[in-house]
Amino acid sequence: MPSHLLWSIFWRRFRRSRLALLGLACLLFLALAFFLGEPLYCWITGCDPYTINVLNRYAFPSSQHWLGTDDQGRDLLARLLLGGRLSVEVAFASAFFSTLFGTFVGLISGFYGGGWDYLLMRFVDYMLSIPWLIIYMVFGWLLFRIIGWGLWPLILVFSLFGWMNIARLVRGEVLLLRNSEYVEAARSVGATTWGIMFHHLLLNSVHIIWPSFATLISQNLLAEATLSWMGMGIQEPQPSLGNIMMREVNPLFAPGYGPFQFFYPGITLILLILSVSWLGDGLRDAFDPRMVFATTSAKNRDSFTLSSS
Repeated sequence: MPSHLLWSIFWRRFRRSRLALLGLACLLFLALAFFLGEPLYCWITGCDPYTINVLNRYAFPSSQHWLGTDDQGRDLLARLLLGGRLSVEVAFASAFFSTLFGTFVGLISGFYGGGWDYLLMRFVDYMLSIPWLIIYMVFGWLLFRIIGWGLWPLILVFSLFGWMNIARLVRGEVLLLRNSEYVEAARSVGATTWGIMFHHLLLNSVHIIWPSFATLISQNLLAEATLSWMGMGIQEPQPSLGNIMMREVNPLFAPGYGPFQFFYPGITLILLILSVSWLGDGLRDAFDPRMVFATTSAKNRDSFTLSSS
C-alpha cells in the first residue's frame, strides 16, 4: 500500500476521536504559546522573566503585566510561558530517550527469550517495585551533587529510570507476535533477525508505544513539577511550572493577593497532562490494526441485525 494512502487511513481513524483532536489542538496552542508567545509577549510589554522589581511585588494584572507579578516583582506571565517551555522540554526529551531504550530492551527480551529475558524482566520488576518519586529524589540528589543542577541532569535522571514500563509492554507484544504467520513467512524468505525485529515486530507494536510515550510525558511533567516544588528540580532563577507554584503558594491568602496567581501554573500543568493523554489515546486507536477489525466487525454485525429486522 502506498505510504500516502496509509497515512490517510491513520488520519481518518485518528479524527474519529473528538478528545484526541481536542488534545492535539490544546497541545499545539500551548506549544505555540511556550515557544513563540514568550518572546512576543516580552517584546510587546517590554517585560523580562528575570527582571526583579521589589517595589512592584504582587501586582494585580495590568496592561504592562497581564497576569500580575510574583513575590520579587517579576512578570508572572513571562515566567509562566518560559517555565512551561522548560518543563515541556524536560518531559519530552526524557520521554523520548526512555522510549527508545525501553523499546529496544523489550524487543531484545521478547524476541530472544531465555536467560536474557529472565534477567531483564527481573531487573525491571525490581525497579518497578520502588516508588518512582523515591528513585528520582535519591538518584537525582546524587547526580546533582556530582554534576550540578540544570535541565540535562533532570533529563538524565528521568531517562534512566523511566523506560521499564515501556520495556514490559513491548516485550509482551513481541511475545504475542513473534510466532505469527507473517513472521514465519519472513523467516522462510530469508529475512534477517534484525529485519524481523524492526520491520515486522516493531512496526506492529507502535500502537503500544504511542500511548506509553504519552503516559511517560505526563509522568515526567508531574515528576518535574513535584521535584521543583520540593526544591530538587529546576532551580531559580530559571522558572518551571513546579517552582512557580511553590513560590506562589506561600502568600496565597495574604491580604491584597489574588489567589489566581497560584492557579495559573496549576491549570497549565493540568491542560498539558490531559492534552498529551488524549492525544496518546487517539494515536493508539489510529495505529492499532485490531481496532480497525473490531470496528468493521461491529459495523457488519449492526448491518446484519438491521437487515434481519
